[in-house]
Amino acid sequence: MKDTDFFISYNHKDESWATWIAGVLEGNGYSTIIQAWDFLAGNDFVVEMQKALQQCKKTIIVLSENYLKSEYCQAEWSSVFARDPTGNQRILIPVRIEDVKPDGLLKSRIYIDLVGMSESDAEKKLLYKINQKSSRTKPSFPGKTSPVIPVDEKKFFHFEFFINDKNKAEPLSVKGKNMLREWYLNEQPFDFDVNIVDERIEKISKYLLEIDQKINREEELSYKEEEKYNSYKQAVKEYQCEDELKTLAITFFLKDRGLQAYFGIDNYFGIFDIVKNILDFDDFGVTVHNNYTSLDFTCYYESEKYVYFVVPIEDAKISGKLEMRALSFGAYHITDLGIELLKDISVYFYMFLAEELLSGRHKDCINEKSINKKVLNLLEYKVGLN
Repeated sequence: MKDTDFFISYNHKDESWATWIAGVLEGNGYSTIIQAWDFLAGNDFVVEMQKALQQCKKTIIVLSENYLKSEYCQAEWSSVFARDPTGNQRILIPVRIEDVKPDGLLKSRIYIDLVGMSESDAEKKLLYKINQKSSRTKPSFPGKTSPVIPVDEKKFFHFEFFINDKNKAEPLSVKGKNMLREWYLNEQPFDFDVNIVDERIEKISKYLLEIDQKINREEELSYKEEEKYNSYKQAVKEYQCEDELKTLAITFFLKDRGLQAYFGIDNYFGIFDIVKNILDFDDFGVTVHNNYTSLDFTCYYESEKYVYFVVPIEDAKISGKLEMRALSFGAYHITDLGIELLKDISVYFYMFLAEELLSGRHKDCINEKSINKKVLNLLEYKVGLN
């Protein structure tokens, strides 16, 4: 009798991933069977495996290079595959944890891709895909001409952006273009999430996984391995923090239709131009040199309360735009700076909002779901020179 939701099939080298997946599922009301927790000393492995495959409604395979090379793992997934060769019942669900490309019968199975994601994003995506249902809606009449592509009101848009190992945005994929275009043409609904796939984290994580496995086997690490392990762990934390800020900053921008209109953005390419600038943001802790001018932006969100952020701008970009630069502090309306410079400033603005929200300093005025309109309106800000 099938009374357990999921059997987790994995190679022993990926046990940390398998138990994490099981933990996420059980923490959200699902039941699982997993070798690490349920196969006990004295049990017969083959018998327990057979019972698990029969008892569980669905099987999740932890897709990695180790898994694909294992003959034992192949026997596990192939027995489930045989019960549902067309995939209509969705009883075999691959979850990809490494950048591998399955071949043979597994090649055609759509997997849940967690490669390079932060823990919170990976958990969100895993649960969303597990619960995902097919959505069928009546299409529009083919003869009707309309600039808007009708979509299901409940459709959820998932935007995935990629950063390479140089911390620069990769061009949009065809799938990404289609998603962003559809979202834009349908009046930019708020039903979306943003995920950043960071190649820097992906590369380092592969090395860290090898060291973690060595630690789990209680093997001695060399001095060089210890040194790299510590520095890489710190680097991953920093990159994850940067990506979390960028993810939230992009979310703020996508929701800020007022500023999009002010910038004269009339297509999804214009949207991605700003998103790309946020993805390329690399001024964390950078010292501003003499050929930069620091612009202070004061944000008034209540009668007597304000916060501010600083933007370092190259002198060449603002030459001639500010007439009273000799003053130590002067008030200028932000519109005096020009649209192109405002686009650069907006990146710092959204990063500032993200940092304020994540730090918890000003949650009363900056909220991810309902942002104070005065805070979002850059056109009401004043800029001072330092």
